[in-house]
Amino acid sequence: MTTNSLKSARNAIVSSAALFILLFAAARASAQALPAAPMPSSAPLSYNFSFGPQPAPPGATQVVAATVYSTVQQYGFEPGADVTCTAATAPAASGGFCTSDKPFFFSVGVPEGDYDVTFTFGDPQGDSLTTVKTESRRLLLEGVQTKAGEIVTRSFTINVHYPEIAGGGQVALKQREVGTMDWDHKLTFEFNNKRPAIDAITITKADHPITVYIPPSSIRPTNPGPPGDRCSRDFSSPASPSRIKPNRVKHSKPSSPKIASRRSSAP
Repeated sequence: MTTNSLKSARNAIVSSAALFILLFAAARASAQALPAAPMPSSAPLSYNFSFGPQPAPPGATQVVAATVYSTVQQYGFEPGADVTCTAATAPAASGGFCTSDKPFFFSVGVPEGDYDVTFTFGDPQGDSLTTVKTESRRLLLEGVQTKAGEIVTRSFTINVHYPEIAGGGQVALKQREVGTMDWDHKLTFEFNNKRPAIDAITITKADHPITVYIPPSSIRPTNPGPPGDRCSRDFSSPASPSRIKPNRVKHSKPSSPKIASRRSSAP
């Protein structure tokens, strides 16, 4: 290779690196310049749900099989859920749980923002096996196992984003994204596996989460589908409390259209 060819190749690499840095800086500036949609003054900062027909503990909201989500109630199982809820009957056991032999959804209407979520799993009298996904099937927990009488908790920080942008305008959604769980006004969980046992869910507004920005080529795209569909975005699986991985950048979208569509604005 001649000296001129080497210089040309080096200049091309430097130019590409400089362009990437400029686009990343522009995306970050755009995210900082666009505030999140304001939280209604009446919206609670925490939600505490107790599953089963037994009376809910003080400060908790009871959830039974007939608790179906509505725009008025703003929490409950999504229509079509075939759920059975059981009270604990073992000596010294407290609480109950809900389960199903089919995948099911549970939703809570929340303002846009970041939330610390704690799940409680287990059956005082039987084994359980639970997988949890959120929004458009982001995998959170896979195969959480409990033995009879064992109760466990798992925590995550989750991002909820609206298509509306505070101050005017909307995120430019693709047609297939319109109406999906990633872009509605709810926080939705999907529970499935051989025998999920959901005892309680606590949702609290997160004040200082750590946000990780993910390049579109580094992940699988969200692929909305029916409950239990195995094709899901797996990146969230190793997440830990106080770490959230919002991903508004869809697979194969270059940086410039991403910025133009305002996907990189984070609440």
